[in-house]
Amino acid sequence: MTINPMSVWIGFDPRETAAFMVARESIRQFDRSIPVAAVRLRQLQEAGLYTRPMSRRLGKLWDEISVAHMATEFAITRFLVPELVRRQGDAVRGWALFMDCDVLLRTNLYELKALLDDSKAVMCVKHDHRITVTPYPLRSDCLTPPRSFTLSRGLLRASSCGDRLPP
Repeated sequence: MTINPMSVWIGFDPRETAAFMVARESIRQFDRSIPVAAVRLRQLQEAGLYTRPMSRRLGKLWDEISVAHMATEFAITRFLVPELVRRQGDAVRGWALFMDCDVLLRTNLYELKALLDDSKAVMCVKHDHRITVTPYPLRSDCLTPPRSFTLSRGLLRASSCGDRLPP
């Protein structure tokens, strides 16, 4: 079991503000001592952290490097979480949990903290997930599997994720 602190970083998209608020409150209902922050594209761009070329095509975000639509504003920003943790200073060192905004916690994160292994840099759930229905029936801008599946939840140990930021 780890004794390192944990912080939670939730992907934020202005179109999904209500989902973000539900995710944040579902964490706080169990433990208000865990720092919870939003990963906001606009703030990352203003801080000069997110410089990846992107545009809007047909009203949707378009990643110029991947040459693909991005379903949410946090499609790529999630990978900046280790740098965001480092910039917070000693107060939030240790493990960082990233989650999409459409996540609802049903138990205390203390149970997850008990499973953390400090010999690992990244921990996530590996599963064989087979979709039989459209994953986002109300969102026509979302891709269908397998391309749409990215890291929707993952734990990163900030001190072991390197010092270089991707382009």
